[in-house]
Amino acid sequence: MMHGALALVLALLAPWASSVEPKLQAALSAPTLRNAYIGALVIQADDGSPVFERHADRAFQPASTFKLIVGSTAFARLDPTVRLETKLFARGPIQNGTLFGDLYLRGGGDATLSPADLHDAAMAVRAAGISRIDGNIVADASRYTAAPYPQGWSVDDLPFDYADPVSALSLRDDATNSDAATWHPARSALIAFARSLAHAGVVIHGRLFSHGITPAGVRLVWLHQSAPLPAIIADCWIPSDNLIAELLLEELGVGTAPPETTRGGGIERERAWLTSIGVDVKTVTIADGSGLSQYDRITPRDLVTILDADWHSDERAQIMEALPVAGNSGTLKHQMTTPPLAGNVIAKTGTMMHTRALAGYIRTQRHGTLIFSLLVNNWMNEDTPGAIEELHAAQARFLQALIEG
Repeated sequence: MMHGALALVLALLAPWASSVEPKLQAALSAPTLRNAYIGALVIQADDGSPVFERHADRAFQPASTFKLIVGSTAFARLDPTVRLETKLFARGPIQNGTLFGDLYLRGGGDATLSPADLHDAAMAVRAAGISRIDGNIVADASRYTAAPYPQGWSVDDLPFDYADPVSALSLRDDATNSDAATWHPARSALIAFARSLAHAGVVIHGRLFSHGITPAGVRLVWLHQSAPLPAIIADCWIPSDNLIAELLLEELGVGTAPPETTRGGGIERERAWLTSIGVDVKTVTIADGSGLSQYDRITPRDLVTILDADWHSDERAQIMEALPVAGNSGTLKHQMTTPPLAGNVIAKTGTMMHTRALAGYIRTQRHGTLIFSLLVNNWMNEDTPGAIEELHAAQARFLQALIEG
């Protein structure tokens, strides 16, 4: 239970908080949460008045709620009109339909690049008057310089598509209907492009090189642009896409020096933004963008501070549109599907072994918008029949108490 002094402060700042506290405590005392490590913080969005807290300044494993850092930093620090570009260059003369030289496929960090896009690239080659390539085809993923896997990723995760290695040239092929990870993203994209060339009637007399750098003196054959930044972040947050989160982190680090890698530069840029909004970065450990790393740590207060900064930013409307909505979209589409929660909880979810997290906004009629974080670690009941449903029910009771309080 809360200390008496804290309860008194909450009662003074948010008069209804003391009356709703027993319901909140009861929700967090659900049998499925017994022995779990729970942290929570709730404040009023308009003035920051505290409503409820438990272990708000202790460090927790955040799972995918950690994506709030990279997305919010990108909203604050990147040009909202930015589009991630994939380019195809040619080097050498074209004579009688033959390119006497090489093609370079250069990635720009677009995780939504598709086989259909590469078909368009192949057709652009034909449109350039090329039906035969007397040279090589080279993949250039040099825009991002970090290792394929961030520190702290579990080896158990690596075979699966939610742990795809990080590469500036990545292909999203949903047609495969497979959850085996792509071990060599740039090479996979290169092979797919070569197949598209063959289908377009372009004969290749050369080799495929999955590691290369586009030289000077080349000419642009094809350009593909991603959706604008707000749509990219929505594609990251709503379905909780790990690869997009990692590529956003790398993009934040492009052009920063030092540190040595784009991932390190992205993390430093995140830390600088967190400092600017009042987060003590000593309370945050950042190893990646997605929250998949076992090393990531953050406090409930830090998550609420991020969400509070987003709420008071010029990007509020876009940020709200980029988050899952209870009973409506993304990772919350099948949770809290009935009133009063449906449509009124807008939040980022987080799911890992022994970890369940939720952080975002609650619309209420009586108390305006509330900002909350609810982190559960050391939850050991994943394999117990019905336990996930019980945990979701406890989360729903916690949030419904806030709406009805």
